[in-house]
Amino acid sequence: LMYLLPGENQISISVKQPVFFNNLHYDLPAWSVSILPDCRNVVFNTARVGTQNSQMAMAQTSIRLLYWETYDKELSSLDERSKLTAVGLLEQVNLTRDSTDFLCLAVTSSESFLQGGQKPILNVKSAGDALHVFINGQYSGSAFGSRENRQFTYTGPVNLLSGTNKISLVSISVGLPNIGLHYEIWQTGIRGPVWLSGLDQGKYDLTRQKWSYQVGLKGEAMNLASSHGTSSVDWLWGSLAVRTQLPLRWHKAYFDGPGGNEPLALDLRSGPSRFDWDCSAEAWVYRWTKAILLKVLESELEQLY
Repeated sequence: LMYLLPGENQISISVKQPVFFNNLHYDLPAWSVSILPDCRNVVFNTARVGTQNSQMAMAQTSIRLLYWETYDKELSSLDERSKLTAVGLLEQVNLTRDSTDFLCLAVTSSESFLQGGQKPILNVKSAGDALHVFINGQYSGSAFGSRENRQFTYTGPVNLLSGTNKISLVSISVGLPNIGLHYEIWQTGIRGPVWLSGLDQGKYDLTRQKWSYQVGLKGEAMNLASSHGTSSVDWLWGSLAVRTQLPLRWHKAYFDGPGGNEPLALDLRSGPSRFDWDCSAEAWVYRWTKAILLKVLESELEQLY
């Protein structure tokens, strides 16, 4: 049984309509559907669905982390095997086809017009959600939006050399479960403009230059998160507390396996992210808990190369 009121969009569900069906009387709330498996008894009504109001409390366990290992690489050229070039900036979701959250962009520019004594300013306008900037292989800065306002503009000084310079951008998209409807048609990634300011000639627009694209990070292609992929590279032993400033890095931990089948979470404390232990898969499953993306990426992922 279904009760709809044409033309009424804001009617309260407290308004009920008497309905006679199979010689029986039913009171249907507005904008609702009732299910009668035996054509007599209502077992479900969409307006009377209850929600859980209790909160799960996390308790510490006796699981002991044995040690951590890290893997990172120096930034270099994009992988030639997966490189795409195009004039101008491409929309990220359409290009990645939702196969990854990462899109790597690079552009080269010859700068013989640097303003003496001052660093040029790089400006990158993004439609979301986060961005890392590398200049000639060196990390330069990061920026990110929020759930309420995904768009942002990165603005920061850059160390350019007289001659040819390479600007590499790592654009990150985050499709949260509660991000909203029709995410696939939203504009995402670096949409421009991208420009340099503070040069001798003033402003230099990079938006319509020839850009190189790489879908995903190389570590994803190597499947470093799998048991097979993790053995394909050399990991460095080290503590999470002793870290150089790298925005993208893989971390691997060894620990005593948990007993039982209760949910388990890794509390990183320093960041807004969380890993949940999947007992059936025997692996950590990444969960987003906040929209502060920068610290998440600094802690958990790999450095682009």
